[in-house]
This record gives sequence, structure tokens and C-alpha cells, in this order.
Amino acid sequence: MQQSGSQAAAVSVSSDRAFLWRLCISAWLLRLAIVVLYIATDAIKRFDLSLDHRRYDTEGVWVMNAMSYGDFALKSWIDDGWFQFVGLIYFLLWPSPFLVQLINITLSVLTVIPLFLMVRELNADIRVQRFYAVLIAFFPSIMFWSTLMLKDAAGILAVAMVVYGVFVLRQRFSVWALLGLLAGLVVFVGTRTYLFMVVVMLMPAAFLLFPAGKSRLPWRAIILPALIGLAPMAIGYGYFASGEFQRSMYFDIEYINYIRGSMAVGSGSMFTDGDHTWGRGIGSDIWLAVTTLFAIFVPVNPFELANVRQLAALPFVAMMFYLFPFIVRGIRYMWRMRRLTAPIMIIATGVLAVYVGGTSNTGALFRWTAQVMPYFLLAVALSAFTRPRSILARFATWTVMAFSQPRRVALG
Repeated sequence: MQQSGSQAAAVSVSSDRAFLWRLCISAWLLRLAIVVLYIATDAIKRFDLSLDHRRYDTEGVWVMNAMSYGDFALKSWIDDGWFQFVGLIYFLLWPSPFLVQLINITLSVLTVIPLFLMVRELNADIRVQRFYAVLIAFFPSIMFWSTLMLKDAAGILAVAMVVYGVFVLRQRFSVWALLGLLAGLVVFVGTRTYLFMVVVMLMPAAFLLFPAGKSRLPWRAIILPALIGLAPMAIGYGYFASGEFQRSMYFDIEYINYIRGSMAVGSGSMFTDGDHTWGRGIGSDIWLAVTTLFAIFVPVNPFELANVRQLAALPFVAMMFYLFPFIVRGIRYMWRMRRLTAPIMIIATGVLAVYVGGTSNTGALFRWTAQVMPYFLLAVALSAFTRPRSILARFATWTVMAFSQPRRVALG
């Protein structure tokens, strides 16, 4: 999958910095156009695109009013932090969802940068590197959830910063990688504490399994996760969040089954017969897991569309059907490169397991698994050029060149 010297020399392309500027500005403007379209048509309310979007707006106003009286509810920044963040933006600037949407589309575009830097160290083929960046910038589900005032754009960026941080720190010490990793963990504390606990507990495995390069583990692979394990103690969760893991309702099987039951209603339910609970037998649990994993790629039944949201998911379903063989080949390639890709696979699998375990509704799964979609797309990018005559390879080459050619070449 390496690009030959003749191929690299055949076409003059812009620098990585120029490529990223061109790509990120284009992705941001497209997201802005979608947000403006929502506002102009009142599509979010008219087509009921997101109940949570409207909920964050309503509760953001309440939080803003509380802040105006000096009540900043510091404890509420843990787990419910996005409500507080929306209220703070309303308090400091103006109570308008548009402001939060602007922040979200910016966070979504910024996700491209750490992931591009990561794949640049993972694969030497410039086509793979840049096509992966294009996929992250314009993939439909990532774009859709980032144009609403939900916390998903922040969550996607947080996972990317953690994955990039561990990926780099396994190979060398970097202050920026460490700061990015810690910033990602802070976002988890504020928005989804269960992910914070899971990711922190996965840190030792992400650092220690399949060490890269040397037979001996470097000191940082042992010391850094040990130090990161102290972070949960700052909020009373214990070393590596072990204390909170035992106490938290998020990891109680009865609570998980209760949540699955409450979500297994309406048009998005994956289990019409009500068999959605864990612990009824090994065979049943395997069936639940396989069914839920399938729903990641096919979140709607094309023959039973009940609303506009499901209709909007149809292009995603068609894309995933086509991309699935590339995903499989890419995952096999990542496994062969596990000395480099181990932290990517471990953290992404952990996050995926959380949502597979706690979700029985395709709508919620479609939204939440956008956080791990970049790592399925990494598999796509790594395998896209293995079949040069495929539609994907031709499309990938065209999109890469669209953002890579210097202006003088493009105009000539």
C-alpha cells in the first residue's frame, strides 16, 4: 500500500498544511451552509430531527438564568457538563442555538487534524493520508451530528485526541500529545463519565499491549498510564476509576437492561419481540451483540421508513453496504500492523462495546457510534487503493487531488 516514487513524482501536490487549510475551510463552510439551511427552513423542529437539540436549548436558557444570579453549579459540570456549557455560552454571549452550532461545526472540523497527523505516521502513502482526512471531513453521519447543538461533536473530537495522544506517546514523549489526551479525558468527564471510566481503565492495555519497535517497554509506556490513572482521584473516582466503576449505575447489569428496555420502543427498536436484555444465556447475548453490531452499519430498514431522520440515513446505509468489504480488509491490515495500531483498536473497541452494550435503539446507536466511525473510516482509507480500478479508488484519487493540487496546477 505504499505509493511508488514514480507515482509521487507524477503529480505536483500542495503541502500538508495547504491541503489541511483547503480541506478544513471547505468542510466548515459546508457545515455552516447546512446550519443556515436548518434555520431558514426550521427543519429541526418541522421534521423533528433531534429532540435533544431542542432540550439543550431549553435547559441552556434555564442554566443561563441561574448563572445570571451567580449559580454556576460546579458539580453539574461532571456528566451534565454540556447543559452547563450551553448555558455558559448563552450567559456570556446570547441565548441562540446558532452559537453552539458554530462551536460544534468548528470542533468537528478540528477532528481532522489529530487523525490526519496520526495516519501520516501510520502509512507513508500520501493518498491514504489525505483520503482519510477527506472522509473525516465529509462523512455524512459525522457531518450531520455536528451541525446540531448536541455534545457529539465534542465527543468525536475527544476520542480522536485520546487515540492520537496514546498513539504518539507509545512511540515518543510529546507534550502536545499528552495535553491532547488529557483534554479529551476532561471532555469525557463533563459529557459522558462512563466513557471517561472505560477509557481510563483501558489506558494500561493501550500503552502496554504489542509494544512498538523495541523488545523492552520504554519507561513512558509504564509511567504515563500509571500517572493518568491518578486523574480520576481528583473527582473522587479512585485510582483508574476503580471505585466509581464498582459504584456506578452505568455498569450495573440491571440498570443497563432497564435502559435497553426504555430504548426498545418506537420505530427505532432493534428487538420487536422485547428480547433486548443481557444475561438470558450465552446464545442470546451473542445474538444481541451481533444484531446491534449489524445496526451500526444499517441503522434503518429501507423498506420501513417512518420519518425524515430515517430517510436521511439512507445514503449512509448505501455507503456502508459498499464500504463493508473495504472495512474488513482494512481491519485485517490494522491487525497486521498491531504494534502501531494497538491503541487505536483498543480504545475504539472499548467505546464501541459501551454503546453496543447499552443501546437497543438504532437511532441512538446511529448517533453515538459516530464517535467510533472515524476508525472504521481508517480501515476504509487503508484498503481503498488496494484495488486501483475500483470505484472507491477512483473516487478517492479524485477527492484527494481536488484538495491537494496547488492553485496554479488546478487552474492550469
